Amino acid sequence: ASQKPIPEEVAGAMKNRGPPEAVILVRAVLWMLSTRIGTFLLCGFLCFDKRWPFINKFSQLSTEEREKVLQKWSSSLFSPLRVVFYFIKSLCLYFIFALVDDQGRNPTWEAIDYKPDTTTTTTTKTFNRDRPLEKGIVETLYETPSTLLESL
Repeated sequence: ASQKPIPEEVAGAMKNRGPPEAVILVRAVLWMLSTRIGTFLLCGFLCFDKRWPFINKFSQLSTEEREKVLQKWSSSLFSPLRVVFYFIKSLCLYFIFALVDDQGRNPTWEAIDYKPDTTTTTTTKTFNRDRPLEKGIVETLYETPSTLLESL
């Protein structure tokens, strides 16, 4: 999820389409995680270290410790952390599985052994040009007052 363009896409979707309350909450949590005290408040004792300054920022935690923190957030009794976790998780997963390259492939699909059905391709030629709902429509732009009554 940290590889380009996923972070930019997630941030853009969060900003443009996310609920304002959730976006504010995510910004507050990310700001808190950039500080030692905020990391301690949100992550607990997992951010402690034996060396000075004894409390690490979230960015200084190992990958395993970060995973433990996120696992705790997913079932946290503190609902704002759960909201942040599931909001970011859903956006990341959406873009991880939805983005494709120029050839229409996604490396994540190969990793989970997903093969999209490429045998049926639809083109504009295969669509029926007649639109059944347009049969009863009267275009008043092309009608005069006398022909309008006849077309009804």
